[in-house]
Amino acid sequence: MIKLAGIARGLNEEPVDGTKPFSAAEYEDMMDALVGDMEELQMMIIKSLESAAEATGDTTYEQSKNQAARYLDTAQKNIEFLKKMLKRKY
Repeated sequence: MIKLAGIARGLNEEPVDGTKPFSAAEYEDMMDALVGDMEELQMMIIKSLESAAEATGDTTYEQSKNQAARYLDTAQKNIEFLKKMLKRKY
């Protein structure tokens, strides 16, 4: 019983090896920046595929544009869900 109390007390202290305890707040800014970068990447891909579609008349570019947008939107949502989960738990 005493050993467990010591472990529980130590949860809020800095670990012995000098590393910091996990903090979701440290990663929040990075995840926000990542979502912003993904939005910029999505716009670049869409513009490029639209230009290729106009130049060639090939409909597969339009399909690829839509598919890329879906993939990147899903990735952005997953990052937002991860951020929310980390905030709730930590």
